Formats: sequence, structure tokens, C-alpha cells
Amino acid sequence: MKKYLIIAPVALAFIACKPQNPEPNASMGTVDATTFIAVGNGYVQGYMNDALYRGGQESSVGNILAKQFSLINEVSYEQYLTAESSLGTNFNGDARLTMGYKTDCNNETSLSPVRASTSGDASILGGSVYSASSPVQNFGIANADISFFVSPTFGSTNGFVERIAEDPFNQSLKDQMNQMNPTSYLFALGESQILNYAMSGGDNGTTILPAINGAGGNDFESFSQSIISGLENSASSGVICTVPDVTDYPYFNVIPWNFLDIDSADAALLNQLYQPFNPEMNFVAGPNGFAIEDPNAPFNVRQIKEGEFITLSIPLDSVRCYGMGSISPIPQEYVLDSAEVATIKNAIADYNQTINNLAAQFDIAIADIHGIYASMLNGVLYNGVDTNAEFVTGGFFSLDGRNPTPKGNAFIANEILKAINQKYGAKIPYCDPGDYISVEFP
Repeated sequence: MKKYLIIAPVALAFIACKPQNPEPNASMGTVDATTFIAVGNGYVQGYMNDALYRGGQESSVGNILAKQFSLINEVSYEQYLTAESSLGTNFNGDARLTMGYKTDCNNETSLSPVRASTSGDASILGGSVYSASSPVQNFGIANADISFFVSPTFGSTNGFVERIAEDPFNQSLKDQMNQMNPTSYLFALGESQILNYAMSGGDNGTTILPAINGAGGNDFESFSQSIISGLENSASSGVICTVPDVTDYPYFNVIPWNFLDIDSADAALLNQLYQPFNPEMNFVAGPNGFAIEDPNAPFNVRQIKEGEFITLSIPLDSVRCYGMGSISPIPQEYVLDSAEVATIKNAIADYNQTINNLAAQFDIAIADIHGIYASMLNGVLYNGVDTNAEFVTGGFFSLDGRNPTPKGNAFIANEILKAINQKYGAKIPYCDPGDYISVEFP
């Protein structure tokens, strides 16, 4: 496995994220972070392990950036932390994931991601906690469509929007940001538009918002221009982030496409079952592609191919013990087929081209977050410690397989700081990812 070597004190002059050790020549350049606004999705919010909870919030990318700014000039950054004792919650009311012991349908017990409790902390989504004396500066909403930020009505349908909204039913988050007259901002939207489609298996009527030229201005570019234009009315600096390739996330790669390992007797049985309907299906002793639903295949079933993906949301006990993927095909909602993968790849390319255009249009910094995620596929050696995209053990992704760990957020924050420093003649110190945890084991 190829590794990228980063030696903090020498190569990049990284320093720990601790105010008592500022870099002597540190400078904000032309950046005024007096009122810093961060708008984005999961890593901006500090959403990780499939929940919003205090530990994740404290390591949000927005909060890490504010800490680094404060090494030079003290910056206040309000993000409405949840209770320290809270188990957190996701939109469905589930508690955060943690590592624990789980017994499967074969009565085998192993260390695995499990919920910290049977239910999450409902109080987190119990209404607005907005305070006029301490207006929120973290506008990160995991899995939120960009339209959620420009409409005055989404506070009534999304608990995470409502939680931070001053007037959840009559004012958009965009207008709420603008009335704060921000002096600098982070814009990191776009990932959720594509990730939500991918997580659904391209099923259930989910679509990806067009990058440009959407009917009636319903496209990523138009919504982004609307948000950024408002921020630019008062801000003297800003940074926009590219969108990662979501198909590289563990959520789509933990379960290999050819993980159906069978003997010759089972192979013969499956061939007898399927080949009369679809002669192209062929099972052999050893690893095989799973049987999946496909409305375009004979009798709506075929085998999955290399380059197609199975989502982490699939009920694994159904696969292990009840024949899903063998005697019964895997439903479409758990599969990304080749056409859906192409749709995702094209959307990522279109979004990132649009993001480059927006950076040029508004003359702001652009952070290559797409590149940071891609580098984790081969791994990054930082001060002798490897961080990579492997599920659970890699250190970059949290237990939901989609959102980064605190350490992952530190790498993202440093890429953003790099872009800011280059664009605005600043020398804002980088943080030390080694100061941030990854997955914790019992």
C-alpha cells in the first residue's frame, strides 16, 4: 500500500492545536475572522458515528478552524453544543454508533459498530435553541439538501435545521447568516446532494440536483450563488470546498461485490434456480457476485458486477442466514449499479467544475477536499502514524462509514487552512491531526 509521508515539524511546519504554542511568524494576512461563519454538511457540523453529539461537535471542521484562527487573534465561535452526557441522535432518533460486542444470527459474537443505546437523545431535535445573545456560527447540517439553507420553511421538516434556526418557520438559514454580517466564511455544500442519492441505492425516487441549468433555477450553482452572494456582502474572505468521490467511502466498500462464497453444491443449486430465467447468471465454487434485483434484467434479477456497490445499510443477518444475495436477490435500495455509479461520478465532476467556477466568480479560496479524501485510499503517514480510508481501523472515517472522525476532520481543516493561506497571504498555523482521536475501542 502506497503511503504519503508528512513530517509535521519539518515539511509543513504543522503545530499542535494549542494556543500556548503559537507559531512566531503566524499571520492572518488579509483574513478578518472576527465573525466567522461555516456552512456545509456533516464534517462542518461535526456529525460523526451517525449522530450529532458533543464529542463530534467539538471536533467539527468549523471549530478546528476557529481554534487555529484564535492562535493569532481571539475568535469566538458558537455552535450550540449538545449536553456532554448526551448519547447523541440522528434524524431517525438513533443514538450514536460506538464499538461494542454484537451477536449475529449464527450466534457468533464479534467486536462491531453498535448503537450506544436503544434510542437517541430526543431533546437534541426538540426545537430551536437559538439565542440572540450568542447567535450560532456553525451552519453545518448533515445530509441536508442545499435548498434547506435557502428556504424559510425547512425548519418545520428538518430537526437539525430547526435546532439552530432563529425563526424555523419564517426565515431561511441564508438570511440568518447574512444578518450576522460575517467577515469570513467557509462554504462546503454539495456532498449531501450526491451522497443521499448514493445511500438510497439510487432508489425510492431519489435524484441528484443538477449542477447547472436546473428548471426554475433549481440547481447547485444557482443555490450556491444565492448563499455566497449574501455572505460576500460583508465578508472580505471566503473559502469553498470541492466534493469528494462518495463511492470511495467505506459505506459502499465494506461488503465486496463478490462476497458470496459458496461450495459446488450451492453453486449448482443456484444455477438450477436462476439459469432457466437468466442464462447469464453463473455461480461457481468460491467467491461469486451476489444476486441482485435489476428491472432491466431478465425476470428482474442478475448478478452484481465488479465496479458496482452494496451499501452498508444492508441487513447483514439476512445475507448471512436467510439467503439474501443468493436464493433471493438483494433489493435495489442496497445496490448501486453501473448506471447509478456513472450518474454519481458525472455529478461529482460537474459539481466540482461548478465549484471551481464559483471560486473564480467570487475570487475566493478553493480547498481540494476531493483530493484529501482520495489520498486516504492509499493512506497518509503523519509523524509515523498511518491514517487511511479503511473502515473502523483506518482512522479517517467514523463508524458510519460516511463522515470523518475527529482526526479526519483535522486533515480536512488543514487543507482548508492551506487554501486560505495561499489565497490571502496568511500564515495561519496548521493543527496536528495527532491531537485528535479516531475510532475508540472498548
